[in-house]
Amino acid sequence: METQQTADEVTDLRACLNDLITVLALPAIWSIHEPSQMVSTLLEVLIGMRRLDFAYVRLGDSFGCGAPIEMARLAQPQNVTPQEIGHALTPWLEDGPHPSPILVPNPIGEGQISISTFRLGVQDELGVLVAGSRRGDFAGEVERLLLRVTANQAAIGLQEARLLSEQRRVAEELDQQVAQRTQDLAAANEELKKEIAERKWAEEKLRQDERELRRITDAIPQAIGVLAPDGTVLHANQVALDYTGLTLEDLKTDDFRTRLFHPDDLDKRQHALEHGGPFELELRARRKDGQYRWFLFRYNPLRDDEGRIIRWYATGIDIEDVKQAEERIQNENMALREEIDSASMFEEIVGSSDALRKVLRQVEKVAPVDSTVLILGETGTGKELIARAIHKRSNRSSRAFIRVNCAAIPSSLIASELFGHEKGAFTGALQRRLGRFESASG
Repeated sequence: METQQTADEVTDLRACLNDLITVLALPAIWSIHEPSQMVSTLLEVLIGMRRLDFAYVRLGDSFGCGAPIEMARLAQPQNVTPQEIGHALTPWLEDGPHPSPILVPNPIGEGQISISTFRLGVQDELGVLVAGSRRGDFAGEVERLLLRVTANQAAIGLQEARLLSEQRRVAEELDQQVAQRTQDLAAANEELKKEIAERKWAEEKLRQDERELRRITDAIPQAIGVLAPDGTVLHANQVALDYTGLTLEDLKTDDFRTRLFHPDDLDKRQHALEHGGPFELELRARRKDGQYRWFLFRYNPLRDDEGRIIRWYATGIDIEDVKQAEERIQNENMALREEIDSASMFEEIVGSSDALRKVLRQVEKVAPVDSTVLILGETGTGKELIARAIHKRSNRSSRAFIRVNCAAIPSSLIASELFGHEKGAFTGALQRRLGRFESASG
């Protein structure tokens, strides 16, 4: 009897060793790390090697499937789903740890059945494995050890599968992000190309407009220039370049003013620019042959929205001929005046007696002298005419001639008439009045 028992134990031990080898070979079978396929293989192995009535596995949602995975294998085909088995076993799967094996109502048939539960994962996070059998010797110590090794092997494989699934998920998300980023970059690149093309078109259109504007300004028979706020030349038309004999680069240098304008006219231009408003100046500009000619320059500022000057537009008209004509006319007028004066020096005085000629010679001598002159004579002899002749020939001929008839002024008003009065100084003084002496001053 003892010999037979020993033989049975040896046979069981050999079977357990064979089952252990099979369990240890499971990672090689799991070549494709899909959790459902791995669980299916595991359940088939358990049913075949340990003569179980059923094997059940529930995997948590840590595998990214959204809902727990439930799978079961039965020794005999029956019309029972894994979800029904899981629902029947829930009280012994979700509560605290239970001793193994546990005698529970049979979820796949009548009566009761012994089950052993094994948590999967270091912190039981992967799921649970349940083995159920109606054998009376289920589950012995060796069998529980074998099932524990099986559960550990399954946990290792499922952990690797979860990591690989997570890696695939991350890789897919990364690929999607890369694809989306590539698409965004491609769209941005197309938009940039479009913007560059539009900018090139706008720049070319601007260059065409600029060339056309330059041709228009070059066709205008006036010197035209565009200046910076400080007066530095930015552009000049062909008329200005041809007149000065300078290039645009020469005009952009700091000393172009001294090379272009007469030294006596430099300060006038600079002061006018600092004033900031539109202005006109007559300046002498140096021609390419070294000769200076008179120009009438008109300067107009261009301001931004804040009122700051950003450009000066200047036009120059050659007025040298006008200047020469004015000078010629002025010289002719002076000659005519001298001729008229010599022909009729005192046109208001008519007479040719020796006495009158003597007086007129005295008038001619005393008129240019800055001195007081006393004229004596009877009433009606022409003292005022002599005074007017002296004034006309004097250095004050451009000023007004102030005459005072003292005999016609009342004695009470003589002071007011000669020295003036302020408003309200006396009755009838409605406003301030200058005296004759003050009016004749200078």
